[in-house]
Amino acid sequence: MNWIGETNNKFEFYENKFIYNCLARVMTNNVDGEKEIIIPSKKIRELLEISELDNNKYLNDDNEIIGFNHEVKTKQFSYGDRQELVVLNKKKLFDTLKSNNLKLFWLASYFIKKNPLNDEIKKVKHIQKFRRYIIWLDDNYELQSLKYFDNTFSNE
Repeated sequence: MNWIGETNNKFEFYENKFIYNCLARVMTNNVDGEKEIIIPSKKIRELLEISELDNNKYLNDDNEIIGFNHEVKTKQFSYGDRQELVVLNKKKLFDTLKSNNLKLFWLASYFIKKNPLNDEIKKVKHIQKFRRYIIWLDDNYELQSLKYFDNTFSNE
């Protein structure tokens, strides 16, 4: 899968310290037409030696399953929202990152809104909350987080 080109997947944030994207969005063709999917970035594919995506499974040259894509669709309750997950072998990923002196972190956004279909809460003003976090694993593989943005929005 090294033939897939990517741009803007590496950023220098401080004197020879770089941030690499872990995911990439690509277009794929199937019987239903084109579809955008999320795959591991080129850096992650190279580190884990991922060479093929076969029926949502990520394989290396030895046909060992390194991970898979998982998609959840919720048309019935949330107007066609969907969530796509890239699931990789945790031990292989962490061992590879450690041996290459790399750290993994996430930027997470949390959006909270009132359900407009709930008639019982119409008297409650329409407040939306938006929060952003940076989340990382410490040296003991314990999750740590830091909230760096917190704001509310209202219809009043």
